[in-house]
Amino acid sequence: MNSEEKAIQRFNRFGRDTLEKIFNRIHLRADDRKKADIGHLVETEEWAATCRSTRYLTETETSILHSIKLALMLCTNPAEEAKQKVLTRVQERRERRKALALAA
Repeated sequence: MNSEEKAIQRFNRFGRDTLEKIFNRIHLRADDRKKADIGHLVETEEWAATCRSTRYLTETETSILHSIKLALMLCTNPAEEAKQKVLTRVQERRERRKALALAA
């Protein structure tokens, strides 16, 4: 099974919300490791190169994040979702305006 199939299987098994929570938790762990390590890095020239928390991910975490990103790219359509949100807000606004016009 290739990585795309595994990612789709992971998306179907866990769902979008769970995968996003896992993704965020892994990044929070990496941020915690970074904050714990900052003390000695601030005084070195390596600070600029190590300021990204992704450098504090383990190989397993990196692999999981890659799979989650792939699953979200393959199984969701952010542009279409954004378009639907905008259309929903426009419809709600029209309904509010119509209700205000009828009330006046």
